[in-house]
Amino acid sequence: MPFRIASLALPLMCLLLAAHTCAGQVPPTQKGVSEQPNGASPSAPTTTFVTPLAKPISPADIQRYGQILNLSDPQRAFLDTMYARYIEQAEHWKQNRVSAVRDMAQITANEMNRNTGPSGAGCSPYGVSLYAEFIKMVLKIERELESADSELFDQLSTVLARAQLESLPRVQWHRQRARCNHFQTMRAARLDLSQMVEEMQLPDDAMDSMRTVMSEYEAAITPLMTRYDQDSMKNGVESYQALADLDYSPSGEFLEDNTPAAKIRGDIYLQRMSALAAGPARLERRVCDINRQFLPRYLEVLPEPRRGDFRERFQMSAYPKVYPDLGDPTPLIREIIRSEHLQEQDRALLEAVLTSFTDSYELVNTKMVTEYESWCEHIAATGNNVGYVDYRQNMRDLRAKRFDRARGFVKQLKDLLPIDQYKAENSMLDDFLATLEVRIQRGQTDDFPGNPGN
Repeated sequence: MPFRIASLALPLMCLLLAAHTCAGQVPPTQKGVSEQPNGASPSAPTTTFVTPLAKPISPADIQRYGQILNLSDPQRAFLDTMYARYIEQAEHWKQNRVSAVRDMAQITANEMNRNTGPSGAGCSPYGVSLYAEFIKMVLKIERELESADSELFDQLSTVLARAQLESLPRVQWHRQRARCNHFQTMRAARLDLSQMVEEMQLPDDAMDSMRTVMSEYEAAITPLMTRYDQDSMKNGVESYQALADLDYSPSGEFLEDNTPAAKIRGDIYLQRMSALAAGPARLERRVCDINRQFLPRYLEVLPEPRRGDFRERFQMSAYPKVYPDLGDPTPLIREIIRSEHLQEQDRALLEAVLTSFTDSYELVNTKMVTEYESWCEHIAATGNNVGYVDYRQNMRDLRAKRFDRARGFVKQLKDLLPIDQYKAENSMLDDFLATLEVRIQRGQTDDFPGNPGN
């Protein structure tokens, strides 16, 4: 049968341009070497367009810079004046660059869609040359924007006191991360904990209490994010060239598909793509590790009422196949424990069994997180979906085990709370069990509880 490329594409293949281009091109959908995730046959590849170049510094960014540096009113007025000039320059830059990039992206996409090749990879030698020119245009614009950013910061530094200058790197790191894309395969590597805190719009005193941990985190995470961004862009042309070599001879002629030579070319392609992916995949792993290491420290210094929200957002964003856990009975049980109708001995008993349940329940969540993240890391490092069937079954088994433990625990509580004494509490447990059964049926899909395609 004809050689087919992996349906779960490498980040450096399918997302290279997303953060950088005004109308960037996403490489064609990749076709499966072995298992198709949904069991369907591969569909024809199509080149699409994605979101714009890294945006200029925004008014919200300027506001955050003022907080980081603790600017005085005169200093802020100076920054506002310099920023107005920066925006004027940025508007000129957009008017003179964006249309050219869009035109070049469209020309490249047309070529990719017109010449898909025998394997359906969608990349001709001429398409590679167009793509290379497109990347040159994008990188040139990126350098211009970076230069404008640096000029603004240099101007700002002239009016800062020594203590403020010590905080200026945080402003520069903030901007460097804002220019990066967050299209890593490992979801935890897309997260910026400091950005998450900023979006919570905490009062100034709360932000000040987090200054130390945020500074340490940003110093550790920023170089990795920028390196990933740069390496992915650099690998773009090589990855497209690998696709072209799959289907075309050096002179641009189609190569036969259903032959032993085609199988050899396919193996070489996978080896090349794995080699290109190795570096970015290692960076993703390091970003994930740093985010997990710093999460407890962020939670420790966050205002107590906001810690739960922050943890839940991290879990749902980093592990969308695990969280939100809609079958977790813990919130309901805590509500029952707080009930004024509960006798003290029964309250103590529920607290004890809840602690035991939580420990065993979290073991299942931890296994699901490990399984999901290992699969994402495999995709990031290889670009193929070999092993998907095993991964899918493992997640289904763990999801079923989690549901079973929740159901069994709630039924155990009903035995501990006599219905004649705790009618309202038993009614709450019955309602939960009924809702849980509905969620169990919904949970039969591999897209539950996260977003399709995760």
